[in-house]
This record gives sequence, C-alpha cells and structure tokens, in this order.
Amino acid sequence: GWSPVERMIAVCEGVVAVQKEHGDRKDRKHARLKYLIDDQGLDWFRGEVEKKQGFAFEQTEEPKWSFVDYLGWHERSDGTLSFGLHILSGRIIDGSNGPLKSAIREAVETFQPDVTITPDQDLVLMGLPSDSKEAFEAIFKSKDLAISPRGSVYSRALACPALPTCGLALTEAERFLPDLLKDIQGSLDKHGLAEKAPVVRMTGCPNGCARPYSAELAFVGRSAGIYAVYVGGNPEGTRLVQEISDTVPVDRLPSLVDEMFSLWKEQGSNESFGDFADRAGIETFQKLLEKE
Repeated sequence: GWSPVERMIAVCEGVVAVQKEHGDRKDRKHARLKYLIDDQGLDWFRGEVEKKQGFAFEQTEEPKWSFVDYLGWHERSDGTLSFGLHILSGRIIDGSNGPLKSAIREAVETFQPDVTITPDQDLVLMGLPSDSKEAFEAIFKSKDLAISPRGSVYSRALACPALPTCGLALTEAERFLPDLLKDIQGSLDKHGLAEKAPVVRMTGCPNGCARPYSAELAFVGRSAGIYAVYVGGNPEGTRLVQEISDTVPVDRLPSLVDEMFSLWKEQGSNESFGDFADRAGIETFQKLLEKE
C-alpha cells in the first residue's frame, strides 16, 4: 500500500513493532522480516501494521520503475554538482589497485560534500561546487586512479565478502569477482556487446547478500569451487532469475559466459541479456552444459 510522506514515521514504527512481536527471535536463521511475511502472508502483515499505525494504507496504481544512473557527474537542482564514484563491492582501501581510501579522504576533506552510500555500495558525493570538476578529478588522477569503471560490466557488479571473513561462505566471491569480471568484459568486447553489459552479482553461499536473485547474470556458491548459475533478471532488478545449473565448476564459468553471450549476439533482438535469457528460456542455456 501507499502512505503520505508525513505518516512514514508511523508506518516504520508499525513495521518494527510487528516484527518485534511476531518475528522468530529464537532462530537467527529464521529471524528476518521476510520470513515472517512468508510464514504469515502479506495480507496478514499489512493488517497487523495497519493496526499498529492506526490507519489503513492507500491503494493506488504502482508507477513504472525506472533505473537512474547516479555514477559520474550530475547537476543538482540547487546548482551544485554530485559525483557518483564506483567502488567495486564497496571496498574502500589503499591496496594493490591504488590508494583509493586516501583519495576519497582528500576529496572529502577538500570539498566537504555530503556522502551517500548506495545499494550497490558505491559512493555519491553531493553538494560539490559547480566549478570543482577539474580540481576534484585531479585528486584521483594524481594517484593514478580512474574515476570511472574499468569497463561497462564493472559499473553495477557486486559481490559479498564471502571467504575468508564470512562464517556462512561456502566458496569465494569478492576476491574472485575481479578476475571473473575481466573475463566477462573480454567476452562482451569480443561479441560487440559492451554497451549492453548485464548486471552481474556473485555470492559465496545461497543466502544472497549481494542480491544475486534479481541480477541479469548471477553466480551463487554451492560448495568449494562450485557455483549455481542464474540468468533472466532485468536491469531494473524487478524480475527474479532462473537457475541453469547448481554444479558449475569455477574454471568453467568464463567459457560458459562466453557461450551464452554468443547466443545472445546471434539470437537477441537488441535486448538486454536478462530479457534475452528470459525470452529464450533456461533450456537454451542448459544445453550448453548437457555434454559435460
């Protein structure tokens, strides 16, 4: 349902209260709000929240969802600028790929922007002076850092930390993703599809913390060096993926992706990879693995 903005605090309090009273507080693996809604049903949950907040949700037509690219430079309504900085998997460090943390710190100390963390774990620096572009970019260039993604597939790619820091991880994700993205970008360039790079996500276990189940192309860890491969989501993240196989070895992933992109190039009709996969059906891609 819908609620006027002035009532949103009451709505949030209602949601929290229902989860507090009815959520499974005995089993951590079953404690999240999504499990309560799945167990009790959306109609039940809506009714309980309405009781807590003291008013009914409004019912109206859902607007069409559209994706807004926040990366790069954008002019704001107050005349200032914002800059969306891509950070692969949100890892802000001074490491082998350069002194990213130091560069961000210098930029923030110099320009004092408002800083927002996005759902894709990028940063948006807002309120930058309209004449600050050159000086801002110079901070990153002086440290040999690119301020735009290394290739089209990188801009919306995401992985969970997985090994070695997550106790639930079954295999690699964040540490392996850069190598896999390099292969994926190579396949996109090879087939002339770089301008249509899909949303790629990778996790080290089925819990899906990097939201693989709404990506266009996803890899979900099942055991050491073994992944489930999913296709068929859309760029907007409003359609769920479908599983091709859950036993794909890690060293098979690059060639499998290349074969899938070859089909996309040959049979696609100027559509995103996710839309092509959804239209073609998972059987089309499962045939690529049948002989193995």
